[in-house]
Amino acid sequence: MRTKRRWLFLPVFLTLVLSMGRWAAAEEWSIAGHYAEACSCDAACPCVYGSPPTMGHCHEALAFDITKGKYGQTNLSGLKFVSTMEMGKGTWIAYYLDEKSTPDQRQALESIFKKLLGGFAKEDLGAKAVRISMASEDKGKARAVAIPNVLKFRVEKPAGLDGESPVVIANPGRHFIPMLTVARSTQDEFSDHGKNWSYKDKSGFHGEFSFSSSQPEQTRSDWQIGIPKLP
Repeated sequence: MRTKRRWLFLPVFLTLVLSMGRWAAAEEWSIAGHYAEACSCDAACPCVYGSPPTMGHCHEALAFDITKGKYGQTNLSGLKFVSTMEMGKGTWIAYYLDEKSTPDQRQALESIFKKLLGGFAKEDLGAKAVRISMASEDKGKARAVAIPNVLKFRVEKPAGLDGESPVVIANPGRHFIPMLTVARSTQDEFSDHGKNWSYKDKSGFHGEFSFSSSQPEQTRSDWQIGIPKLP
């Protein structure tokens, strides 16, 4: 009789073991792709050096085009993600998930980017599934990002001293992108959650990103302490 009872509990036990395996796998993730950023600081943004923002606070829009990514067994390749935020004064953050994503993909994106970006903000405005476009323009000279009725920005990289190659910041002190291409916004407009901004000829960056759960936590979040805490 006892043996029979043990067999009755075996399916439940196996289900729990398999579920635990899926949960563990979901903790392993990696994403890589193209990056674009626009902010309210003068170009190039002093925040990447640990200096105060130009205006005493910084309005930022960060866009990620994931060319290759996964979260456990969930494929994230081909999806886009955007975050808007205010640093220095109000410290709020909002998340925008690709409307093409499935519920599992949305949960994965939110989990990853809250680990990467959410540590500094006092106010989390939540996540929305929206249509996101991110395109390379003018033979790679510019990157344009748009969310209908929410966000539109375009950042264009100027030539450096040789008149051809872009200006770059390698190994920035306070940013998660290891090689930033300096850019300047031709448009940067945002309106959502009762918050809005409109800028032009301000700081922007292009870059390529590669993050994973195997990286030390510090290397993925050091940039968050680059903005001085203002009263």
